[in-house]
Order: sequence, then structure tokens, then C-alpha cells
Amino acid sequence: MNYKKIIGISAVLIIIGILVFTTGIIDLGLNSPVPEEDNIEEPEQELEDFLENMRRQAREYPETFFLMGSPEENSIALSFDDGPDRQNTPQILDILQERDINATFFVLGENVERFPEITMRIYNEGHQIANHSWGHPNLREMSDEDIINEELHPTSQKVSELTGYYPQILRPPFGAINDQTIELLADLNWKIVNWSIDSFDWHITSDDPDEIINRIERFHHPGGIVLLHNGLVNQVTVEALPGIIDFLEREGYQFKTVNELLFE
Repeated sequence: MNYKKIIGISAVLIIIGILVFTTGIIDLGLNSPVPEEDNIEEPEQELEDFLENMRRQAREYPETFFLMGSPEENSIALSFDDGPDRQNTPQILDILQERDINATFFVLGENVERFPEITMRIYNEGHQIANHSWGHPNLREMSDEDIINEELHPTSQKVSELTGYYPQILRPPFGAINDQTIELLADLNWKIVNWSIDSFDWHITSDDPDEIINRIERFHHPGGIVLLHNGLVNQVTVEALPGIIDFLEREGYQFKTVNELLFE
């Protein structure tokens, strides 16, 4: 056995290890540089640009694209995206049932197919079911034909097979949709409903229920539509929901479904 060769190789490996962990020649994320201020502000600017575009679409398509209801009545709508989920959706339904509140669930067709019994529970307990696409793609990257045939119709058809109700209210994934698609959906008598109060429960750093509750406390307003989620990763929403309801009740809000808030 060539011990000198083994010792030599070991020494090289030790040197490489020192370089990895001290100089970052091989980046394992342990010595990642602190982002510069410009890099921190860029996502914030992208978010503001997106929100401004959403507000523009609501102004330009007032009969089709909605962010909120009338500010003249003290009502508010809780809405939940990405379900149904076998873990978080039943817990949310338990809370809503205990508090005698109806909400709106923007469902994914693939999850309706996986959890038909939970979909039926949503419907049977008086909540509104609306369309959130089949598989949560970015609709801005799809043709209008594919949006209708692959995402919207299959989802609403699956809901209809279970409940007898064919939803024609859409919240596009990420809230993102092209103007030409809005115009097409308007011709087909669809409505598009996004939100005016973002709980940020979808954000990777939102792991504290109090942070979510605080956002509702800061940004609530009459006629508001609250964006929440009930997918697999949204246990924090379940934990925050009682506190959200407690606060909104103290403020005197009446809870409505999206349909009640906007179209009745």
C-alpha cells in the first residue's frame, strides 16, 4: 500500500475543504454575500408594478375585472386560493362553521378531482366555489384557447359534476392575466375577481400567524376582498384565521361571499 500517496491525497482534500468553508470558492451558501440595497428593492418594485397593472385592469374593465366591493357598506369577503387540501381546508371549514361565516374558495381543478368529498363539504356548508384554474399555470404565458380548454372549462366542469353548479368567476393564478384574455372572458360572461387586501400568507417568510393578522389590521377597509390560501403549505393561515375573524368582527364587518359582495 502506498501510504505516501494516500497521505498526499488526504492533504489535498483537507486544503480543498478549508477553501470551501473559508473562501467560498465552492459556494454552499454559507458565505453568501449580503444582497445590495438595489437587489432588495427590485422585487418590491416588481410587486408594485404588478399591483398598478392590476388596478389599471380594474379601471379599464369595470364590468369584468374586480378588486373590491362597495366601500359604502361595512362588509368584507374572505377568500381562499389553491385548495381544496385534505389537511388545511377541513380545519378552515371547521373554523368558519364555528363562527357562522361563509367564504369563497377559488379551487384548483386538479385538487377538486383529488378531493371531491372536501369540495362537496365546501359547497354543502354554504360557501361559494370559484375557479382558480386546473393546475395553477401563469395564464399570461398561454393562448386564450388553451386557457379555456385546459384550465377554466375542465375545472368548472369538474365542480359542476359534483355540485350541479358551474362557476364562471375566475381568480387567475398569481392574479396575472392579459388584457386580451379579459376581453374574451367578458364576451363569455365570466367575471375576474382578484383582491384588495393581501394577507401575504403565501410569502415564504410568513410563518408567524401574528404577521398575517397584523397585515389585515393595517390594510382592512369596507368592501375589501381578503386574499388567503388553503393549500398544502398554508398551515399558518389556519393558525391566523381565528385572530383575523376576531379583529374584523371587532371592527363591525359583515362577512360575505364574493358573489354577495360584488353581484347581489
